[in-house]
Amino acid sequence: MTRLIRPIAAFVALLLIVVAHTPPAQALTEQQELVERARLTLVSMRQEERYAAINRLLPDARAIMVFPDVFRGGFVLGGEGGTGVLLARLDDGSWSYPAFFGMGTGSVGLQIGGQVSETVLVVMTEDGLNALFDSQVTLGADASVAVASIGSGIEARTGLDTNADMYAFSRNQGLFFGGALEGSYLFERDAWNGAYYTPGAAGEAIRHGLYTNSHADSLRAELAR
Repeated sequence: MTRLIRPIAAFVALLLIVVAHTPPAQALTEQQELVERARLTLVSMRQEERYAAINRLLPDARAIMVFPDVFRGGFVLGGEGGTGVLLARLDDGSWSYPAFFGMGTGSVGLQIGGQVSETVLVVMTEDGLNALFDSQVTLGADASVAVASIGSGIEARTGLDTNADMYAFSRNQGLFFGGALEGSYLFERDAWNGAYYTPGAAGEAIRHGLYTNSHADSLRAELAR
């Protein structure tokens, strides 16, 4: 019996040593989770026939923005907001790593309900891309936008204006009557950029490929597909 107990005790002791020296699994940060949700949104929407224009536009796109969750709601007074990522085309044709952006708006008018949307913005011109980094840009005011929005309670405008700086595609869940994507403003989320890369990382430097993070490689691979 003693001969059996000794090997078991040695095995248990060895197991405890291994467990004690095994680093705990690191939890995903907010930024990593958002990048992965953005990838899933892009994969899913590119596979749907009604968003086929995304695939047609991507080869000539200067950048793409993906907002996996844009929240919208209100009763007369309305609001909208969410956080997404922007990846820009580099000189060699590849895609930059993601820079983080916020989207927000406020409106007054006939509107009621609540909604969550997945939104993809395909930026087609250098002017449109530069506007995003020059200052807080308002869609439909600082850059022209052709909107293709499909979902319950939302009008669908699928014609593509060849002069638009960017195109927006939204997949909606829930009911919301009134308002539009035009008038939404986009702004850099500096704190998120700093947390994902290094403190002080600026969106302008990220778009030019000066920062990398391997957690975004799968998202970049999806765009290159």
